[in-house]
Amino acid sequence: MDAGHFLVDQGHLRPHDQSVKQLPFIKCHGLGNDFVLVDAIDQPTLAALAWNTIGPRLCDRRRGIGADGVLVLARSPEADCAMRIVNADGTDAQMCGNGIRCVARYLAERRGFSGQRARIATGRGVLGVSWAGEGVAFAASVGMGVPELEPTNIPVRVTGSRAIGIDAPLPAGLRTSGGVEGVMTCISMGNPHAVLFCSNAAEADLESIGHALQSNPIFPQSVNVHLVQFIEPRLAIMRSYERGAGATPACGTGACAALVAGVLAQRLERKARLRLPGGDLDIEWDDTGVTMTGPATLAFTGEISMD
Repeated sequence: MDAGHFLVDQGHLRPHDQSVKQLPFIKCHGLGNDFVLVDAIDQPTLAALAWNTIGPRLCDRRRGIGADGVLVLARSPEADCAMRIVNADGTDAQMCGNGIRCVARYLAERRGFSGQRARIATGRGVLGVSWAGEGVAFAASVGMGVPELEPTNIPVRVTGSRAIGIDAPLPAGLRTSGGVEGVMTCISMGNPHAVLFCSNAAEADLESIGHALQSNPIFPQSVNVHLVQFIEPRLAIMRSYERGAGATPACGTGACAALVAGVLAQRLERKARLRLPGGDLDIEWDDTGVTMTGPATLAFTGEISMD
């Protein structure tokens, strides 16, 4: 349920279509990974606005609404709706696991999807989402697809047919921070991820490690960076440094990549819980692909001036 409704005066947000004066939005989050959600399903002109320019201004935590990214819902000829994700820096995110769970809750509570399931078109393709529960008990499960391990499809510039256990291009000092191991596994879940194992995720210098990898030319599209500490075969702790957003409380696609990396390294079972700073996600990898299950919250509704 909404915590409230807010009107934000933000005079420098000017779309190409000057007929849009007030922009309705919903502030939502998945385990603290927060978004501004804009429903443009019935307004194609709204979906066509310059979101790569508008997005960073909406996401500004001092001068805007404040968020890690913007979710724009639009019509889709092949699904119930399409989801576009724009990062806080204006870049397109391709895919977002926490974001798609927020979309599921929005469809359930604001769009009247009574069947407790939907098909959502994403940069990853059309994904099936189902949900159950209400309020704090709400949880959505998403079929996230088959993980991609072929380097050119991630993309990462390394030799070999699969990007597993490759040398991590990190300065020596960062390798010893929190017991970070010297190799990483690179995976795409519709967006690129680099997973590094460590002995103490809380003590590792996540920001420096994330910046070092994201700026390295072996990642031509940058990369989402994750530090994973194994507790037991069905539980791991994880911290994330995302493209275009920096350190976030949770990363859904990253949790999927971490589970896959842990299974390939024989350190996790195929069904396990990933404990993130914002809360837990349950991840399962079987022959059909990876399934992610977790909560989503609609925090409040509002309108922002576009004049």
